[in-house]
Amino acid sequence: MDAQCPQRYLEQAFSNVKITPAVHYGENKKSIDGKNNFLVYDMYQPKNDTATKRPLVVLIHAGGFTDTPPINRKSPEIVEIATDLAKKGYVVVSADYRLFHGETTYNKIATTVISAFLDINELLCYFRDSYENGNPFRIDTSQVFIGGSSAGALLSVNFAAFIHHLDDIPGYWQPFVQKVAEMDNIEDVPSLLANKFCGLQPKGVISISGDFVDTSFIQPTNVEFLIIHGMLDNQLPYNIGNALSNPDLPDVYGPGIYLPIFDKMGIMYEADIYPESYHVPVLLPFTENLPLTLEKLFGELTIYDIPVLDSTKKHISSFLYRLMGSPPSQCITATRIASHVINGALKIYPNPSNGQLSIQVPNELFHKNLTLEIFDISGKIVLEQKQFVNDNMTLHLNKGIYFVKISDEQDSKIYTDKFLVD
Repeated sequence: MDAQCPQRYLEQAFSNVKITPAVHYGENKKSIDGKNNFLVYDMYQPKNDTATKRPLVVLIHAGGFTDTPPINRKSPEIVEIATDLAKKGYVVVSADYRLFHGETTYNKIATTVISAFLDINELLCYFRDSYENGNPFRIDTSQVFIGGSSAGALLSVNFAAFIHHLDDIPGYWQPFVQKVAEMDNIEDVPSLLANKFCGLQPKGVISISGDFVDTSFIQPTNVEFLIIHGMLDNQLPYNIGNALSNPDLPDVYGPGIYLPIFDKMGIMYEADIYPESYHVPVLLPFTENLPLTLEKLFGELTIYDIPVLDSTKKHISSFLYRLMGSPPSQCITATRIASHVINGALKIYPNPSNGQLSIQVPNELFHKNLTLEIFDISGKIVLEQKQFVNDNMTLHLNKGIYFVKISDEQDSKIYTDKFLVD
């Protein structure tokens, strides 16, 4: 294992990823147009990892719930994020789910949304069963996260933390639920919802350009959210508008609408909102400005906004790391000397602070050559100080969560903690 300190799960700790492709996870299902679907997932794991329990991240791909164009579990941004997380120590799963074929209609897309939710439900039940039968993937069932991009984000924000009872689904959606129940031979939908994900409880939800189909879904929850969205998005709008800019589809509700509801209900979230961006991480929407999109595509060989994608990967890592309690770990430096990471031994006060704070290290570190580093929530270093000694300091920082790393090179120890500026 080639590890980079300060921390597994926060930075890449492995050089290589083991990918297990096309694993069948559930019964074959029919989509709304009668097509048989062989549901599979790809698994990404850190290669040569010896940890006995690892967090599980389920990523759901984009695509507007249609198979035209054929976007699936190998969607480029999902592969990029999955690979990055696996190198940081996570077990990551990217799954296919049922899609519709042909013309986009409200009936097709609404039925497919319910079908896709039940497919992801079956995926989580598959991993619950694997845990109860020897846990071959070495998953920590107390550390499960779910998220996605675009359509996958819509599935995540609507269903991962909410919808526990049939009554949670508005009446006008009930016919679609009944249709899918008939397609899947489900006799007891209330019991299925009450035991959603077979008891696996996601701790966090990641939404990259995702909207709510109905804000009445939202209810108080302990699940926390990471929201990433462009304010110029017209496919899944930042405020309110037709899904996919299609006047035949109903309105959906973006962060500009649902985050104030989160605030009122006390739902915790972190958000990266990009005022000048469209359907992130896509560079430009094809329907908005095709010539400029093609220019960027051929000039930069990508349709993705690389700075946004890179920032998204860092923010996902810091979000998951925080929700896991910033766990300590062992890491190995390039010189092959074991470095022990100690969390919580620093004294930081006041915490929260207004930017003026004191950081004190344990007595055993007095008169040693220490290096202080402070990182923001995206993983960007905001302060680096060599030969650090206990002292009061004033930091001009924006409001947010920050991570402290103090290195003792002589004893190969790393001390980490976090503080809040409000």
